[in-house]
Amino acid sequence: MATKPVREHADFVAEWNATDSAERRQIRRLVRIGQPVETADQARLALGFAEFQQTRPWWRYFWFWFVPAVVIAMVAAMGIHPILIGIVLGAVASTIMVRRNFTRVAKINAAFGV
Repeated sequence: MATKPVREHADFVAEWNATDSAERRQIRRLVRIGQPVETADQARLALGFAEFQQTRPWWRYFWFWFVPAVVIAMVAAMGIHPILIGIVLGAVASTIMVRRNFTRVAKINAAFGV
């Protein structure tokens, strides 16, 4: 994955911050659950949001911190209560689906030409 220049990030951040907070919240939620947005402008912002998040350190080093965290959480859950094992597995599945959906934003919103 190639990272974008800092200036491009600054342009996106300025545009993102100028957007209404309710619209930003809606775009973030739609990107996370993998659903298409409503307009071409929102599709462009959704793609920019996903690309920006993919340059963040927590995203780039995801497997480096995620796997140990899952192992620690599973060991702790097994020692506390069996129901917690299911809760941990549900959180793991949800996290992996969000990660997958972030990479599919362009495909999901292809109807808008982004």
